[in-house]
Amino acid sequence: MGNLLNALIRFFYRVAYLHALLYWSVTRPATQGACVAVWCEGKVLLVRNSYRKEYGFPGGFVKKGEKSSTSASRELLEEVGLALTSEQLRLAGQSTFFHECKEDTASLYETELAHFPQLKIDKREVVEALFLSPSEALTRQLCPHARTYLENLCSR
Repeated sequence: MGNLLNALIRFFYRVAYLHALLYWSVTRPATQGACVAVWCEGKVLLVRNSYRKEYGFPGGFVKKGEKSSTSASRELLEEVGLALTSEQLRLAGQSTFFHECKEDTASLYETELAHFPQLKIDKREVVEALFLSPSEALTRQLCPHARTYLENLCSR
């Protein structure tokens, strides 16, 4: 029953995402997001959502009135079960890309962990979470924010 329920929820996520893409293609909104590059032993955490083909960092939209660091911390907990305060995150930069029919501005935070954490993904919204070296990550299909961050890191 659990696998069937998860599959049904993933289906609804995909339908909602397709509707959002359609809406964004008409309205062309500007969105604010926050994401976190979680590092451990030279590897970075990537996640893949059930409704996207590309990988990215844990993150999501910044709620109205919410600080981007608070959003980044909230999304880490929601997506991978990692409880870090916004004070444990360092702002690495901000970038804007036209992606998914919207102007997407994301604040990118970084954190370094001493040990690989026990990740908890729901298999509904987030279906995969893995730590990869930057060069391994760059072989994957990545969202623009993650790709640019990793390419800049590798070019130093």
